[in-house]
Amino acid sequence: MGTERSRQAHGMHGAQLITAFDKTIFDFSFLAAGGTQTIILERALPVIPFYYLWLGVRCHNRDFGGSTGTMTVEAFTTLPSDEDPAEFTNTTAPNLFVTISNSTAVPSLGLLSTAAMGPMIKLQLRALQATGSATRCYAELSGVIYGRPA
Repeated sequence: MGTERSRQAHGMHGAQLITAFDKTIFDFSFLAAGGTQTIILERALPVIPFYYLWLGVRCHNRDFGGSTGTMTVEAFTTLPSDEDPAEFTNTTAPNLFVTISNSTAVPSLGLLSTAAMGPMIKLQLRALQATGSATRCYAELSGVIYGRPA
């Protein structure tokens, strides 16, 4: 019951909690040593009414085999066009990112916030396999975006 009231209170102030991605198993153990792979989690998530954004990534479980492998959830400003199929995303550097590694506690919550991002965001997950030798590169993650107007 308290949770329901909290959601209503946030809604009254224009803030919103958005599920970015449900709990998902990500397993990149197949990558060669030093290999990377990027997958798109959300191509264009609308965040138009929000000035302040907060990315929360829950690490439910992880196994990097004691190595230096990582997984990073990244958010970039994007603005798709109905008139051109090209991707219009500012990929210079992610506006928000949370990295999961062998030192990340289980369970844990990684957080980062920013302002003046949008009107849409592209979410992706970038996996990096250990450099010495390929090993486990596995994590169970879920993520949310909390948006609040200025």
